[in-house]
Amino acid sequence: MPAKERWQTVRHLTTLFLVALGLRLLFFQGCILGDDPNDIGAVQAVLARSVHFTVHWELRIFLWFFIALAQKVFGVSEGSLFLSTWIFSSSLSLIAYLTMTRFGYGRSQAFLAGLFVATAPYEVLIGSLHSSDLFLEWFFALAFLVLFTKMRSQILHGVLLALILWGAFYNKFWWSFFFGPVVAVYFWGKVRTDHDLKSLISCAVSTILLHTATCVFWKTRTGTYFPFVETVNIGLIPYVIAPADLWRTFAVYPKMLFQGSEFHTTLFGAVPYLFIGFLVIKGGLALGAGPKVRFDAMDLWLLLFNGSLCLFINYFPCNFKGSSGFRVGSVTG
Repeated sequence: MPAKERWQTVRHLTTLFLVALGLRLLFFQGCILGDDPNDIGAVQAVLARSVHFTVHWELRIFLWFFIALAQKVFGVSEGSLFLSTWIFSSSLSLIAYLTMTRFGYGRSQAFLAGLFVATAPYEVLIGSLHSSDLFLEWFFALAFLVLFTKMRSQILHGVLLALILWGAFYNKFWWSFFFGPVVAVYFWGKVRTDHDLKSLISCAVSTILLHTATCVFWKTRTGTYFPFVETVNIGLIPYVIAPADLWRTFAVYPKMLFQGSEFHTTLFGAVPYLFIGFLVIKGGLALGAGPKVRFDAMDLWLLLFNGSLCLFINYFPCNFKGSSGFRVGSVTG
């Protein structure tokens, strides 16, 4: 990369990070969510060396790890409590920028994409309060970037991907599975076109080794190989629904998705409309402008990514319970 382009990239990344960080500090909310006492309690237990891995808040390592690390290094304060939140949230705009360039977009286009992520209402909100979902979001965004990053070593590519997905798994077990279809389609296409199995084998072997080592650790600390699953019942709080009420249950989630807060006091519900709106605009331009504007690989991968997330989290059952009912995971699981 020429020096001029390198410095342009540095300027873009620096600007994106500072804009994102500034907005998150400007609209800082603090601890306002119902789960905050549990999350912060897990951090306090770790810092006091009294963590026993008996409740799922402690077992979800990457729910508290980065916060505990910051407080260990910088001391216990509100700033150190939210430091990892600010950094991870602000860096999402950088990941968006780098992802766009990996797909062949120009630096100006990538900068606009990063700016969109830096200023999106939901991203600003989740980066201004404490939410474990932010770390999960960061893991998946990074996994998506790594997945399409060309590396000299395909073995290293597979190891990095496995490590990131392992981190997502131990942030929120159930939600981590939605990324599976993206990985599966990617490797299916790679094997068909390149006939290269190194990255796939490396990722599979690394995944097995990581989870095996973790299970052995759990066995030595808790007496069971699968405390994470046993404690949280597959990562969710399931409830039994009568078959006659299934239609009403499945209708709740689309309403929440497109409405956001039932009191219409947040912009959460605006996110899917923005997504659909941009799809309509892109489709209209593709029809009218011909080959100059078209749906490309990035569009298709993002559709798969978001479609898998929406369908899997909202509608995929976490368990069946005989013929008397149907267990479904809530969107806040």
